[in-house]
Amino acid sequence: MKFVTTSLLKIFIFTFIIGILILSIDGVKLKCKGFFRKKPPCTLFINIEKDKFLFKCGGLLPRFFYQKFQMLVMQRNKSMYGVHNINTIANEALDQRIMKRICSNLRVRYRQPTFIKFILVQRRFPFRGRRRSRSGSLSE
Repeated sequence: MKFVTTSLLKIFIFTFIIGILILSIDGVKLKCKGFFRKKPPCTLFINIEKDKFLFKCGGLLPRFFYQKFQMLVMQRNKSMYGVHNINTIANEALDQRIMKRICSNLRVRYRQPTFIKFILVQRRFPFRGRRRSRSGSLSE
């Protein structure tokens, strides 16, 4: 009986830890210079698809930037140029005071200076809906 309860406890703890890891994955990553000691300047990468950036930090953003970002999120499947445009606007509009508050809302360690970069991971399918047959020719 003791063996069964300890193995059940181990299975429960293992699934609990895996569940926490899966649920805690978000689209935010802070990357700084240096290998062992992280030195500024740092870049905060935010994946538009995975992270709920507007929900977490919408109140901190300037109004015009909030509207532009909202348009980008709605039109993200149409073009990659929108991400480039929003990154250039973010570098001009968001100062370090706002960046510090954004980092605290996203629970990321702030280092001055920190810059923000929005990314959109596109799936790379070279044949866009077409499949290769076994002979090597393309088919719909």
